Amino acid sequence: MIIFTFDIIMVSVAALYLIGYYYSQIKEIMATVYKSKIGWEIIALLGAAMIPALITMLSDLNTQGEDIAIMLTITGFVVALLFTIRYSIDGNMLKIRALFIPYRPIDIYTITKIEETFNPLSAPAASIDRLGITHGGGYMLISPKNRTEFIAQLQSINPSIQFIPRNRK
Repeated sequence: MIIFTFDIIMVSVAALYLIGYYYSQIKEIMATVYKSKIGWEIIALLGAAMIPALITMLSDLNTQGEDIAIMLTITGFVVALLFTIRYSIDGNMLKIRALFIPYRPIDIYTITKIEETFNPLSAPAASIDRLGITHGGGYMLISPKNRTEFIAQLQSINPSIQFIPRNRK
């Protein structure tokens, strides 16, 4: 009887999880979603870090298969993170997600400034060609692929957002 009750609870929890997951997917479909721009410099940096390590592992006769599998798993995870970065505008909220990692949503009405930057700090952005967003909760670096449409949509929601282009020489 106890095992049967536990099974019912587990099935109920799994069903609630699936309902929540599909609800979030449907909500994201209704929102405007922008993919992250993938920059060659990020891919080159990733390759410069991973390829020599992989070559060293393959040339070492003592390397175990598990070592290579771990290295390839880590590389796959990093690549998956880069290719799944999304910025969605849902109502008055800017939501940022990379793979299964959600970032704190930003209320678009608190955004005061968007500036073009090459800031290399760690951020949910797969390119060094980035936008710095100053908002009530701080500062966020992102790199939407279609930046002019992205900025225009943010400014249509909050016209007081100041856009500062990068100084081009």
